[in-house]
Amino acid sequence: MGAYVAALRRIAPAEGPTGYRGVPLATRDRFLREALAQFSGRIDTAGVGDPAVDLISAWCVLPAGVRGILREAADPGEAEWARGRGWALSIAVIALPYCWETNPPVAENSRHVIREILAETA
Repeated sequence: MGAYVAALRRIAPAEGPTGYRGVPLATRDRFLREALAQFSGRIDTAGVGDPAVDLISAWCVLPAGVRGILREAADPGEAEWARGRGWALSIAVIALPYCWETNPPVAENSRHVIREILAETA
């Protein structure tokens, strides 16, 4: 996966369309704050970073014990790694209140991502 992320970063698409995850994380601020407000009494809230969407899988699908392999292979700088973690957290926090009752598997993955990030940054 790390080699894939590294190869993906070498592609420079000319004039390609911007997806919703290709925008600055700051554009999601209002949605994140609305989601955080819905957590009253359920969980502690957490902060986010800037976008580095190609690293989101490090927290969403990889166990903590192998996360470093992706990091080493993709070779992001410290700030870039932090931005990827911020994106993963943002997605989890925004999805959790929406999916809490309606989509338990997504809600559980969101809780997993939040736990992983809080454990890593503690």
